[in-house]
Amino acid sequence: MKRLLFSGLGLVLIAVTCLAFNVLAALLLRDVRLDLTEQQLNTLSPGTLQILTSVQTPITLYLYFSDNQARELPPLRNYAKRIEALLHSYAREAPERLSVQVIDPAPFSADEAKAARFGLQGVPLQQGGSPLYLGLAATNTLGESQVIALFSPSEERLLEYDISRLINALDQPKRPVIGVLSGLPVAGDSENPPWGLFEETARQFTVRYLAQAPTKIPADLTVLMLVHPKQLPDASLYAIDQFVLGGGKLLVFVDPLSEADPSPQKASGLPRLFTAWGLRMLPGKVVADGRYAMIAPGHKQRPQRQMTWLNLPPEALNHNEISTIDLHRMTLATAGVLQPVKDATTAFVPLIESSEAAVLFDAESFGLLGDLGDLLHSLKPEGERQVLAARLHGPAESAFPEGLQGTENGLRHASNINVIVVADTDLLSDHLWLEEQQRPGLLRSWADNDAFVINTLDYLAGSDALISLRSRGRFSRPFSLVDELQRQAQVRFQATYQQLQQNLIATERTLATLRDNPDPHEADLPDEQRQALDQYASQQRQLRQQLRTLQYQLNHDVDALGQTLKLVNIAPIPVLLGVTLLLVLVVRRLRHGKGH
Repeated sequence: MKRLLFSGLGLVLIAVTCLAFNVLAALLLRDVRLDLTEQQLNTLSPGTLQILTSVQTPITLYLYFSDNQARELPPLRNYAKRIEALLHSYAREAPERLSVQVIDPAPFSADEAKAARFGLQGVPLQQGGSPLYLGLAATNTLGESQVIALFSPSEERLLEYDISRLINALDQPKRPVIGVLSGLPVAGDSENPPWGLFEETARQFTVRYLAQAPTKIPADLTVLMLVHPKQLPDASLYAIDQFVLGGGKLLVFVDPLSEADPSPQKASGLPRLFTAWGLRMLPGKVVADGRYAMIAPGHKQRPQRQMTWLNLPPEALNHNEISTIDLHRMTLATAGVLQPVKDATTAFVPLIESSEAAVLFDAESFGLLGDLGDLLHSLKPEGERQVLAARLHGPAESAFPEGLQGTENGLRHASNINVIVVADTDLLSDHLWLEEQQRPGLLRSWADNDAFVINTLDYLAGSDALISLRSRGRFSRPFSLVDELQRQAQVRFQATYQQLQQNLIATERTLATLRDNPDPHEADLPDEQRQALDQYASQQRQLRQQLRTLQYQLNHDVDALGQTLKLVNIAPIPVLLGVTLLLVLVVRRLRHGKGH
């Protein structure tokens, strides 16, 4: 048997066995996947699986990628491969309802013309060159289509959400209906146009404005949008409560001090409903933030920092949420604070937050003081980030457990609600995100307030399965330990480095002055000047050496970590093989000894 194993025929049999095993594994285990990534990047979310299960008509997905033109763009090709792999994961879960075709549209070909007809966006790599495509078109058997015009690597975290949303929209093409109940004149009137944000909303959704104090919310609404609700009667509150418990989606803007409200009563809220759903807005409290203060015209039109007008950077926004992902700036004014209620059954997810430098002050004092600067600077920061907008989801009880008279048989509990609350109404007004250009009527957005609202409505307008989708993690993982080592080294050596750099600059200036000979024909320098030159030249060499040494120390910990990782990655296999070989030799020796 041993002779056969080590003979030529034996080696051939081993090779054939390995080949047969690989072929059988490819055929029988084709759909078996093991996702070992930390954030399950290669696993479809339960929401996506639910959407695929509910697809009614067969759908074909056409991935257009100009592979030949992207030969010199490895990162883009890798991104396209991840998209293709994800699409095939969709098809594996619904093979009878979903199919995938990958097309490389050559320049001036029929495929490129078809991509253009779909509305996919081609990006020229060079001026006058052929466009590069990386987009998705989807069609069903009814002749309807949906597209993702261009996949952007910067939006990779939205990849699964975008594809699932496309499939869901193609399977359910009805346009979402947004019901708006507002205590502010957002719809405009005979003298004033609608607010810009609501004009934008009407271009993407069917918007229906509801009468004040409704006693019933229309059942065909996809999302109810409440703006500055003030002193609503119990009948209206009950109607909203039942709408939410019945599966309706709610986006609500409340405010402790709405600067857009011309009436004396500038506060709004839904305290009874909020408490039942698991949150509260601190009554009468406004956020001021010195770190995120906006520069705006102040006294005598001189620019000054308005601490109650917040210019929120990306770090103030939750980039794990669909509503706020990839937004760059939002602007709020005299916003309130949201907090979860103790022992709430719902999950409270912050969307927008202040910095740790935020302070709270009474909204009543805002209009009584001519200058809030002294008051705000005298207040001590809370030392924690205040939540300005949040998403609620999970089981909730009715705010009217006994119902209202004549409606005792209403809903008292929901296994899951979907509510997004924003503690500011001013962000909706034009002056906080729009500015007029030199040409009359030409407007430009300078903040992402409109994108936040559209994203949120689009998110809530999806099915429960679509809402449950998480944003995928990043495929490119930062070296957080390396970054931390570099940061610590910078802190330790920054002062020394700056001092050495300053000394070197001063020394080089002195050398330049000494070498500036006023008489170019004078070849010999005075002894004193020559000695000074030698001294400063030596000092220059010493300083440069010290800077090189310091730079080495800055990178020492990182280099040491790199050497350790190399050792861990390279050494185990040779060591394991060596130990195995030694064990085999020892066992053979022992057996040989027993044989004798």
